[in-house]
Amino acid sequence: MPTRPAPAVQQEVSKRLTRPCACQRSSIVTLPDDRQRALVGVVKAYRAGSRSRCAPVVLALLGPALERRLGRLRPVPPAINTEDIRQQLVVEVLEAALCMPLPENSLVLERAILRRASQAVSRRLGRELRRQQRQEPLGDEDV
Repeated sequence: MPTRPAPAVQQEVSKRLTRPCACQRSSIVTLPDDRQRALVGVVKAYRAGSRSRCAPVVLALLGPALERRLGRLRPVPPAINTEDIRQQLVVEVLEAALCMPLPENSLVLERAILRRASQAVSRRLGRELRRQQRQEPLGDEDV
């Protein structure tokens, strides 16, 4: 069962990511710098040990970018489908958020996490494709 981030974490992220817009009645996402700073704070909290609370927030902050990256990765049927790629990308994003060195410029953290995760998934897809190419097809006499 997925866990939800603590209300305090949700409120802090929401407060940083949205602001009232003078020209509209709804709220909009603020500047990317605010979003990046929020991501840095959540990643640091994730590393500090509150993983079950912060993982959904990390994924929520990276959600649109994750979807764009997912669109670039092609399945390798029949072994790996789009849902497998999606799950592996999520795992790799959380692994990167936990283990990779934080960049000196915190404004590139999103890009660094996504690059590392995409690269890991791409390598896995490449290995599977090469494995399938080496595999001999079943002939009629083998059945």
